[in-house]
Amino acid sequence: MHRKQKRHILMLNFEYPPVGGGAATATYHLLREFAGQEGVRVALVTSSAGNRREIYRQAPNITIIRLRVGKKDLHFWRIPEICSWSWQAYWLCRRMLRKREYHLCHCWFGWPAGLIGYLLRGKVPYIVSLRGSDVPGYNQRLALLDRFFFPWLSRRIWGQARMVTANSMQLKRLSENTSRACPVQVIGNGVDVHRFRPSRGHKRRVGLRLLFVGRLISRKGVKFLLEAVRDLVEENSGNPGLLHIAGDGPEARRLRQFCLAHRLEQHVRFLGNVPRERIAVLYRKADVLVLPSLQESHANVVLEAMASGLPIITTKTGAAELLDGNGFVVPAMSSSALKEAITAYLADPALLTLHGRQSRRLAERMSWAAAAKTYLHLYAEHGKPLLSLLASERVKPNKARDVYSSSD
Repeated sequence: MHRKQKRHILMLNFEYPPVGGGAATATYHLLREFAGQEGVRVALVTSSAGNRREIYRQAPNITIIRLRVGKKDLHFWRIPEICSWSWQAYWLCRRMLRKREYHLCHCWFGWPAGLIGYLLRGKVPYIVSLRGSDVPGYNQRLALLDRFFFPWLSRRIWGQARMVTANSMQLKRLSENTSRACPVQVIGNGVDVHRFRPSRGHKRRVGLRLLFVGRLISRKGVKFLLEAVRDLVEENSGNPGLLHIAGDGPEARRLRQFCLAHRLEQHVRFLGNVPRERIAVLYRKADVLVLPSLQESHANVVLEAMASGLPIITTKTGAAELLDGNGFVVPAMSSSALKEAITAYLADPALLTLHGRQSRRLAERMSWAAAAKTYLHLYAEHGKPLLSLLASERVKPNKARDVYSSSD
């Protein structure tokens, strides 16, 4: 009797919980869906949150290899850290490919992971999952490189990929400004509707409990949300309640100074980075999620808030694709539009309830299982034929420490 063949997937993502943001969360949930499936075996090369290299089995068919990059901040990347991960990951992958034949390389982000896939294309085919800042024109902080370097690099990486995916239609359209050489398939994020669920109790309070979750960087537009809260307080048009800001980043100091200058201490609380095990509770205690980003692909926080039964106020970005009768979409960089949306909920508690229930209904249609099924189909369609792996499947060892030495 022939043993069932497995597809060996080499996965590259420099972000993985507790390191990173949305792409880290997406990778985590996909690997949870892959865990225990007989037809696939995944080796993920990612980053360590500490000062040592780690290799462990997350599931019998899932191996996690964490490279030491000297992380200073779990949610913010410095150029030396990215370079360190890229250099180590490239040489590690070369050694791994000498020890075992892989069916496909799945690269999260066009760079740096996509660059590694491109350099190893003669040894293993690869697909690229675009997430946001790896697409030219998405992140203003990279404007200079997006003008002179990244379009050239992206065209080469995407052009040699078997498939490119994006997590929103908006990001797909933005990528097409750089290149149409490779088809782009939209695969949205999913959400865990069991972990993220609405509050069972009735929330009785004066005003609203607004919530922002994300990195405190200029692209997230938190400054405009604070301006909206300031205007509500100054105009005395009703108690806006309390804004909780969950996250940290380079803009934190400036945002805190803004609150001090406008005496918003009673209306705004900075929570810093909230551990994953506490974030679901934070959603359940809130009334509305506000995501005022200048640019956003397909925000996990919006899906999590929807599953938690929260109405959404967001901007005309990829996050707006998730809304359908469950919130307000306003122009980016407009504190007045944010203020109007908040005022609408303050004036109409019934609308708040209606939008919250619709959020939950929409979230229940989305799942990580569906996203995982789509990726497995891509692996089968664009990877090496399974017959080419038969010999290596018989003779190569399976144990993680047999294949990868901790002293590599």
